[in-house]
This record gives sequence, structure tokens and C-alpha cells, in this order.
Amino acid sequence: MSIVPRLAKCGGPAESIRGTALFEGFNATISSGKQKALIVKTQSIDSRPNIEHKIVEAYRNMTGVEKIKIVGVLTDMTIALTMTGVRGMHPEADEQEWRLRAASHWVDRDLMCKA
Repeated sequence: MSIVPRLAKCGGPAESIRGTALFEGFNATISSGKQKALIVKTQSIDSRPNIEHKIVEAYRNMTGVEKIKIVGVLTDMTIALTMTGVRGMHPEADEQEWRLRAASHWVDRDLMCKA
């Protein structure tokens, strides 16, 4: 049995439930076999619960190498978007200044002062 996170009983606090969630009907099969109505909260505000369930299942079926590749792609995209934003805010700066300003988004202030 898997643990389905971020589910809450109607009127109750959020909790994890052992069993299989049927996201389309907002019900979950509890290990005792009983069904209770649930409120499903998705990770993102624009995803339907059944679609998010498919995404989570796809991640569960990936190998570690596949997950690491995705992290690499997302990291590269984050850096590219940050650089684009920095270049837009400081068009007069040179490449070195752009890189330092972009790095300041992730690096501690004291370390940036040393750079």
C-alpha cells in the first residue's frame, strides 16, 4: 500500500492515508475497506487532482537517472530565466556583472561580497 499525501477528511485536519486514492471521485479506499469523502489538495493551483495523480505516478516509475536528468534540465532553465531577468534589469552591465548578479540569487551575501 502507498501513502497518499495531502488528503484531508471533510471538516478535519490534513493527514496521510494508507490506501489508494480515487482522485476523480474525491474518495479514498482506506485499509479497512471503508470509504470516506475527502478533500484533495493538489501541489499546484492549476492542476486537476486526477492529472496530478498521473504525474506523480510517472515520477514514481522513473529511474533515478531519469529524475536526475529532469533536475538538470530544470536547473538550466532556472539559471537561463534568472540571467534573462538580470540582463533585462541591467542592460548596461557586462557579462561578469550579469553572472554575479544572477549568482546573488543563490549565494550567501557574505560570500558574494568576497567575490
